[in-house]
Amino acid sequence: MLDIKSCQDSVNWMLINRLLINDHNVIVINTKTSLIAGAFGINSTIWPINTKGIILINLDELYQRQFTEKEIQFILAHEIAHIYKNHSLNTLMWNIIERLLKNLDYNAPLIVETFKGFLALLSPNNLPPNAEDLKNNEYEADMIALNYVTGDLRSAISCLQKLSNGDLNSPSTTWELFDLKLPAMTLRQRIDVLKERYYSFRTL
Repeated sequence: MLDIKSCQDSVNWMLINRLLINDHNVIVINTKTSLIAGAFGINSTIWPINTKGIILINLDELYQRQFTEKEIQFILAHEIAHIYKNHSLNTLMWNIIERLLKNLDYNAPLIVETFKGFLALLSPNNLPPNAEDLKNNEYEADMIALNYVTGDLRSAISCLQKLSNGDLNSPSTTWELFDLKLPAMTLRQRIDVLKERYYSFRTL
């Protein structure tokens, strides 16, 4: 059974041996909130400092839901990938832009949300740019976690299924429009993309 120390050891090993980042300070914290896992950090590829970040993981919740050690390893690898690719900076940028625009005027929130809906209608995937980035970041983190860190497709899929309670049509990631949570992708789409990128990687 993984504890927080073994999770920290796993993260250190993944960073050094799989992603080849020796100069890092990524801390794993066991959270008691409703959050299953999350990460925030920066990779030194764009900063003149070592790679820094925090990974939050709710081990109690994961074990109550009978996640295996390999599935938890995939979650840790996925969160490392978000730090490795600086996804949290991308998300922060979109949040700041949206917050600034909504604070311009009393009617600004309505205008911003309407414009987001309009952009979603024009998009091939019915997603505004921020939601499209969110979806692609999740796909990329899955791909890096699987192809460059764990290499265990079966555990990756079973992990995603447990996170979505096994419903292939349930939203795997959501975005908000007028306080409504809308799917950026379903579990089925996420698994299909994961499989496609896994087998494509193996044929290179």
